[in-house]
Amino acid sequence: MIGASTTERMFTMKVKRMVNIGIFAALTAVCAQISFVIPFTTIPFSMVILAVFLCGAILSPLDAFLAQAVYILVGAIGLPVYAQFSGGPGVLFGMTGGYIFAYLAMTPVVALFAKHLKNHLYPALLAGMTVALLICYTVGTVWYVIITQANFITGLSLCVVPFVVPDVIKIIVAASLALALRKALTKARLYEAA
Repeated sequence: MIGASTTERMFTMKVKRMVNIGIFAALTAVCAQISFVIPFTTIPFSMVILAVFLCGAILSPLDAFLAQAVYILVGAIGLPVYAQFSGGPGVLFGMTGGYIFAYLAMTPVVALFAKHLKNHLYPALLAGMTVALLICYTVGTVWYVIITQANFITGLSLCVVPFVVPDVIKIIVAASLALALRKALTKARLYEAA
C-alpha cells in the first residue's frame, strides 16, 4: 500500500513538473509577441525577458532550463513563437539568436539565486535577474556583432544602451510578481519551492 501511494505521488509530481514546464514555455511565447522594433535599432523591444525572469524565479534550475529549451525548440521547427510571430532556424541563427540562446543560461541562474538565498528572496531575485540580464546582454551582443560584422561599440549602442532602463524596470516588476505568485501558489498548494 505504501509503495502504491509513493508511486502515485511521484507520478503526480512528474505531471506537475511537465505542466509547469509547458506553462512557462507558453508564457515565454506569449510575452515574446508583446514586442515592437525601436526605430534606431534592429533589436525588438519585447516583454519576453519578463517571462524568462519569472520562469527562473518560480521553477527549479533544471525545469527552468527545460521550459526555455521547449520554447526554443518549438520556434526552431518553425512555429511563430519568437518575437513578432517569427520562428524557424533563420530567426534562431539570425542576428538576434544570441538573446534566444541566452535564455537557457538566464533561467537557471535566477533559479539558483532563488534556491540558495531563499531566506532573502527579494534581494536574491533582484541579484539573480541582474546577473541573468548581463548574460543576455553579453551573449546577445557578441552574437549580433559576429553575425552582422559590426564593431563592438555599435553592438553596444544598438543591443544594450536602449534597453537598460526598461530592462531594469522589468527586473523590479518580475521580482515583485514572482514573490506574489510564489505566495499565492503556495497558499493554494500548487507550488513547492525548489
